[in-house]
Amino acid sequence: MPPQSRSIFDEGAPIVSFKVVSEGHFDEAGLIRLLVDEPAKHNYGTRTLSDNISDVHAQIAACHKGISLVHDLVGQYSLPVVHAYMRAIQRTAAAAVRHMLKDFAVKHAGKPLEAMDRMDDGTEIHLRVSIDGETGDAIFDFSGTGPEVYGNWNAPPAICNSAVIYSLRCLLGSDIPLNQGCLEPVEIIIPDGSLLKPSMDAAV
Repeated sequence: MPPQSRSIFDEGAPIVSFKVVSEGHFDEAGLIRLLVDEPAKHNYGTRTLSDNISDVHAQIAACHKGISLVHDLVGQYSLPVVHAYMRAIQRTAAAAVRHMLKDFAVKHAGKPLEAMDRMDDGTEIHLRVSIDGETGDAIFDFSGTGPEVYGNWNAPPAICNSAVIYSLRCLLGSDIPLNQGCLEPVEIIIPDGSLLKPSMDAAV
């Protein structure tokens, strides 16, 4: 992670998506094209290609292990039972978050919660949280957040979503597994072109 990056091209190979294994074939040539050949057009590229390829092999092996374990689980309990438990885990997380948000709404008399903070360069991050006290649904609205910066402290939406889900789990009174159900009651609004939703070429 270079400290002075100004665009995504200063930070490595920006791969949006690439199918590295197809029908059991590992596309090493395609991976090298994305890690070496394409970046060379912008005067950058991987410094440790062999390490990168080894890392991808390890990730593929981990995926195979996960597939094997899920097959074993389905074989032992059946697919409908596994699906039922997966949905139950998500429902439990959603219910816990809704309950916590309802308590927040009561505590703050249904008024929206608002905050603003600044990055070191003065760029503002705004957040307004509106909670429906009846349903426990909430809107996390980052409108008013400053525009993307010409530096690497922009954060793509995935980072913003991760921060929201982390905060929600910290506020919960119970220990629940991390899963998508935590965000079921939540709508996240992030303005395009902002620090929290920069353009594709921005450093992050």
